[in-house]
Amino acid sequence: MPQGNWYNTNEQQTGEVKITKFDEVNGILSGTFWFNVKRPDGTIVEIREGRFDVKYAS
Repeated sequence: MPQGNWYNTNEQQTGEVKITKFDEVNGILSGTFWFNVKRPDGTIVEIREGRFDVKYAS
């Protein structure tokens, strides 16, 4: 198993990713996310109000 925190999603533990910005001119992709994950010990963790901004080269 990988080092650090390790979580899994499945049919019961789901989530969502929304793309909120796709700027082809400046190469920026932005979005928000949320999801539920299940730890190896069975504990459910709720990840909420996540966001990301990624710079990419086309």
